[in-house]
Amino acid sequence: MIKIFTDSAFDPDTLETGLGVNYMHDRKQTLLQHYVSACKSVHQGEFLAVFFALKYLEQTDLPKALLWIHTDSQVVVHSLEKHHVKDPDLKELLDEILKLLSKYSMYFVKWIPGSQNQQADQLAKNALRLKKNH
Repeated sequence: MIKIFTDSAFDPDTLETGLGVNYMHDRKQTLLQHYVSACKSVHQGEFLAVFFALKYLEQTDLPKALLWIHTDSQVVVHSLEKHHVKDPDLKELLDEILKLLSKYSMYFVKWIPGSQNQQADQLAKNALRLKKNH
């Protein structure tokens, strides 16, 4: 089983976003952060965090069996559960995420409160802060 925790940090003034991902597999933890220079909304940032996480997993040799996705974005959870998103700007991104998820025999998406997603949150904020300071 692979667990991923995702989050984004969005700056509405600059439209910059930091993405944070915490992977857990076989008691090993991998922490990743990524900077995005242009993002349309906080929701797009949350979808990008999941996409980034899945693209990274695609490049690993980890088994494509059971995947647990944890996010504090209810929009992401509802969209992945229903395979639909109301915002047309997010539809293409959702479709790409669903295509990546189709490679797994089973996946679950779970909403968690921000207090349980602090590692991914800090990674996202750090990615945004580091890029702004350089």
